[in-house]
Amino acid sequence: MPFGNWVPWHDFTIFVQEKKFRQNSTREIQRILNQHNSAEKIQHKLHLMKQYAPAVLWHHPNSTVAENVLRVAAEMATRVPPPTTPKKKRVPKIRTGLVKPKR
Repeated sequence: MPFGNWVPWHDFTIFVQEKKFRQNSTREIQRILNQHNSAEKIQHKLHLMKQYAPAVLWHHPNSTVAENVLRVAAEMATRVPPPTTPKKKRVPKIRTGLVKPKR
């Protein structure tokens, strides 16, 4: 998820497993509704959505998305990849169909 290091997506979003949804969408929606059946849970999610809106919405008046994109780019640029050892290329044997002479 974008900005996953500092945006707690799982705390204010509802994830749907595509495979289960395609198999039986009604049952999957019912499962989700049963999980989030309290007004307190919904209010908490809405509160968090409002709190993190500037971090993920370009059109928010206090949007920090541009800064977040740059922050992620800086993090990626400063990561040092692990050292790799070059793989030896395997040279395939050429089979000519010729029979080796016996000695």
